[in-house]
Amino acid sequence: MNQEAESRYPRELFLRQLRESGEIVALETSWRQRDGRMIEVRENARAVFDAQGEIASIVGTLEDITHRKEMEFALRESQERWNFALEGSGDAIWDEDLRTGKVFRSPRYKELLGFRDDEFGDDRDDWFSRLHPADLPRVRAAEAQTELGAAHYVAEYRLRCKDGSYKWILDRGKVLSRDAEGRPERLVGTISDVTERRRTEEELRRLRDELEQRVFVRTAELAAALEALRDAESRQRALLEAIPDRMFRMDPDGTLIDVADDRLSLDDTRESLFGAVPPETAEALVAAGRRALSSGGVETLEFVLIEEGETHNYEARLVASGRDEVFAILRDITSRRRIEQALRDSEEQLRQAQKMEAIGRLAGGIAHDFNNLLGVILGQSELLIADGGLRETTQGRVESIRGAARRGAALTGQLLAFSRRQVVQPEAVDLNAVVAEIGDILARLIGNDIELEIVAQPNLPPILVDRSQTEQVILNLAVNARDAMPDGGRLAIETCSFEVGETDIVTASLRPGRYAMLTVTDSGVGIPADTLQRIFEPFFTTKEEGTGLGLATVYGIARQSGGDVTVESRPQVGTRFRVYFPFAPTAAPADAPNPMLVDSKRSEEASVLVVEDEEMLRILAREFLVREGYQVTVAASGAEALEVAKSTSQPIRILVTDVAMPKMSGPELATQFSALHPEAKVLYVSGHTEDRLGVLEPGASFLQKPYTRDGLLLAVARALG
Repeated sequence: MNQEAESRYPRELFLRQLRESGEIVALETSWRQRDGRMIEVRENARAVFDAQGEIASIVGTLEDITHRKEMEFALRESQERWNFALEGSGDAIWDEDLRTGKVFRSPRYKELLGFRDDEFGDDRDDWFSRLHPADLPRVRAAEAQTELGAAHYVAEYRLRCKDGSYKWILDRGKVLSRDAEGRPERLVGTISDVTERRRTEEELRRLRDELEQRVFVRTAELAAALEALRDAESRQRALLEAIPDRMFRMDPDGTLIDVADDRLSLDDTRESLFGAVPPETAEALVAAGRRALSSGGVETLEFVLIEEGETHNYEARLVASGRDEVFAILRDITSRRRIEQALRDSEEQLRQAQKMEAIGRLAGGIAHDFNNLLGVILGQSELLIADGGLRETTQGRVESIRGAARRGAALTGQLLAFSRRQVVQPEAVDLNAVVAEIGDILARLIGNDIELEIVAQPNLPPILVDRSQTEQVILNLAVNARDAMPDGGRLAIETCSFEVGETDIVTASLRPGRYAMLTVTDSGVGIPADTLQRIFEPFFTTKEEGTGLGLATVYGIARQSGGDVTVESRPQVGTRFRVYFPFAPTAAPADAPNPMLVDSKRSEEASVLVVEDEEMLRILAREFLVREGYQVTVAASGAEALEVAKSTSQPIRILVTDVAMPKMSGPELATQFSALHPEAKVLYVSGHTEDRLGVLEPGASFLQKPYTRDGLLLAVARALG
């Protein structure tokens, strides 16, 4: 076979190597075959020497390495192309072994950060030390994705350069291998310097914000310059799309010429505005556009659109573009309108609250003064009856006076409940008795066209509440039910015991235990579902003249008492409120002393200091107590009472003081008095307490005005124990 061999280096050099080495020598050569095709051959030869040390013969093998050479050439070519691509793109490469923490970084990597090849460490810690602290969570999140099985790693962060500045880096990597448990072992990737891109994005954001602030001022200028900017349409489009407003141009008939919002479609055939928005809205916009063309000014229009099931308010500003075209900007002002409405509602609620507060203060003041007068009437009538010797007709008239005074006291109690100026004193209260007593008031309150039904569970244990607040709850719910039945109906009030188990969930705050449940049911118009969720919110009301405080007060009293309130309603069927009150602790009641059988010796030893700024009540209280054998000293003010407490040589067993007095209140007096007579008891007396006094301290003895003779004597005896 005639083959022509072309050696890669001279044959003489090959022979010299065979002679000198005495070992196998490899020689790669190119052979041209008979068909003219060149192949690559590897000769593995060894020399055989004669006695004189000369080469006698050469033995060896031939190996066709054409395919291997082609692969090596392709690999070198691919590597050269890869290196050329990296050099041209400006990217750098890295190769990280997670098992050892060592990282290979190309010279370009270090060059991007301004380092020489030997100035940037090849371990992971050196890289972390240059990472911007604020970007660490972003890098951790990208690494976590590879831990979860993601094949690729992408993160954008800042690295500190040699000169101390930071560059934004886009890091893209790929997981090359994982261990038996699926954790990444080796990653490779590239980094790109995207600092300029980030600066460009920041500049675009700044331009967008500036444009949003100035767009309305320069609307007319933008419309006039729109034709001149057609050549820069792509850049203009990007800027306009960054604005949250909708923009478009149309002719006087409503045909859309140009639209800067994908929510208003526009194809090559120029769609009409009538196909983009409801007809009535389109007609209003076209009419406003024609007015703008006619006047040369700006026309403003507001309208409503239903989008994705929600109502949106829009403000449109239309201006003539100067070419028989109208330029329009639509801005979503839904949030602004809602805020304005909320402000109006808040102002109205504030006015209502101020009005109710003023009425409450007036009612509370009148009730307080009226209580003092009623106290004198009640006390004097009781003294007349106690003195005896009255004729039968006179006796009856005095009894009528006392009865009328008691009814007046009940009315002042309602006024104080309305003004929320009663002293809050939880006590054991018979809920059935409260419902029964208030039934007569409810019958007159709700009217004859509403049927009232009261169902009470017998032997219901007492509840631990403030009695006046409990009455207020019933009144508020009854009034609410009456308003829900303008054409009459049925109102049912029920009481029963209710137990909440350990696993029961009635409300989120109702703890396991036994409760008294007050149920108020009406057959009224019901409450819509969207309103039902807000009925206990302060100032929320659906009534034109309502304050929105009735049900909020019910909720507050129930929660303050340790219970809760729930509601269920169906439109045109009715509403049911359930109020839960905790039962009072089951403790054996202490035997109350009989005020008419007070030990005379104890009475004589019991020195009482009565402090009352109302002279007639002061005189009356003194007479009540003196008749029972108490030693009584009176004072018209807190300052006078302290003078008495300092000057007396006898111990004062009990201080009976009005709560609300000029200059010094009852609690303030009690604090200073107790420092002088620490063993003395204190009994507070009041028709109401001012807001600044709040609830009296727990366990404080209290007597509500107007009080009777027996009521005062019993309260003093209980306070003395």
